[in-house]
Amino acid sequence: MSSTDPSLDWPHADSNDHSRSPDLRVAALRLLFTILLWVSFFLVGGTLHLAFLETPGPGREDAAQLDRMIWLVSMTLVGAAASLAALAWLNWRRALLFAGLCGLTGVVALVISEGVARVSLPPWPAADLHGIDPRSLPNAPKNPPDPNQTTSPSTDSSRNSWGQRDRERTRVPAKGCRRIALIGDSFLEEGSGQPLSIVVEDLLRGQGPSATEDVEVINLGVSATGPDEYFYRLKNVALPLGASTCVMFVYLGNDLAADARTLTSYGGIAAVTPRQSWLTDCGLRGWNHLLTNNRRPVIEIWQTAGGLADYERQLHELMIGSPDEQAANVLLRFMNWGTVDLGAAEKRLRRPEMAPFYQMLREPDGGRFRSYFIEDGLWMAVSDVPPQVIDETDFVLHWLRQSAALCRSQGVEFRVALIPDGFSVDPRMQEMWRPLAEMSRLTEPTKQAGLRIQKILEDEQIPVFNLTASLEGVAGAYLNLDGHWSETGVQRAAEAVASQLRDSTVRVSNP
Repeated sequence: MSSTDPSLDWPHADSNDHSRSPDLRVAALRLLFTILLWVSFFLVGGTLHLAFLETPGPGREDAAQLDRMIWLVSMTLVGAAASLAALAWLNWRRALLFAGLCGLTGVVALVISEGVARVSLPPWPAADLHGIDPRSLPNAPKNPPDPNQTTSPSTDSSRNSWGQRDRERTRVPAKGCRRIALIGDSFLEEGSGQPLSIVVEDLLRGQGPSATEDVEVINLGVSATGPDEYFYRLKNVALPLGASTCVMFVYLGNDLAADARTLTSYGGIAAVTPRQSWLTDCGLRGWNHLLTNNRRPVIEIWQTAGGLADYERQLHELMIGSPDEQAANVLLRFMNWGTVDLGAAEKRLRRPEMAPFYQMLREPDGGRFRSYFIEDGLWMAVSDVPPQVIDETDFVLHWLRQSAALCRSQGVEFRVALIPDGFSVDPRMQEMWRPLAEMSRLTEPTKQAGLRIQKILEDEQIPVFNLTASLEGVAGAYLNLDGHWSETGVQRAAEAVASQLRDSTVRVSNP
């Protein structure tokens, strides 16, 4: 046999059988290469997204995640290259052919699986707001409204086809219509009466000698969200919807206690929308939705809401059925007191002046019994020390600056509205809680934080207005136990917002 016989070029146990049936070593190398190839593909994409496309957050969190991704990419690429080199040593032609086949079949599999995954994906923009089918939300229409009807009536709690408490809207604003987007949390979604967006819209449409319908105010408020999500909602929802003005509402309460990032990202590969990821940038929104939607903050709250609702319902029922002399025992039994002297606590809660407070718990405004203020108030009552309030103004300012810069680069007007806590402005709420504790002491740090934020933004020429001036001294502006705006509060806030927006014009400037 000639020394140039091709069968001698590649070492293997049986050249006659190798072309027909690869041995276990070849099969194992092929499997290893296939796995590492596709792991590397996703890891490289996520790393590139983190490095070049992700909006930087405050602190070292993003940099540390990028460092981990670079390390993982390096390891998987080395492994994939080593397994491909081993296959090439056995037969380089077939190694290259197999690599190409892996890539082709992988792309086909991704396309097919994405089509299947999209079955569970709600239509945009609902997918980036609540993340579930809008028809499954409370008070949502069972049949989709006509998307071309932009002025449909809205009841106090009805939702549109995007899942928002708002009038029905089209994705593209009507020609010549100024679209204003209100971005925030439950103050835009859960207030009493008409949502703020509709009241502001009606006020703007009804002003001036030539009142027309050339303005619309869309509600992009989602409960249980924070400042980082406000930024991504502005970037990936409000701006694509054609908003020419964006107003971002910051609540001087839990918005100051939010994490630097509340929307999870898995190495840049997948992320909770509206935060971007490599999958969404590649059009694989169905896959991204399946992998991440259960980590959406509002859905995580709903997943635990069943137990919380049962807890609050039981507490409310016990309060309704208990005379004043027993109400103290009800509260003591339901609260986690730690090392507090229960005897002293019980004595304080049995004082005759507690009667109006217990009556408020039995008959809260709108029947909305909520327990989140009660434990803090009880703690203050027995310890005389306000619970520690987390004041993360740096995180809030970071995302407000990012939002302002983004809008400036797009020629979109941007404003910040600061929402005060009810205990700091509503005399009725202060009076009703005073038998238990002076709750304004609880919120004083957040009130001062709001003043600092306002001063910093003004110095940086970022338009900001504080709703404290419009709500301070307005008795009944807030629901006494729920803490959100009453109809009176919504009206006062809407008048202040409309006043800010009425004569403003879009300011186009370069970054």
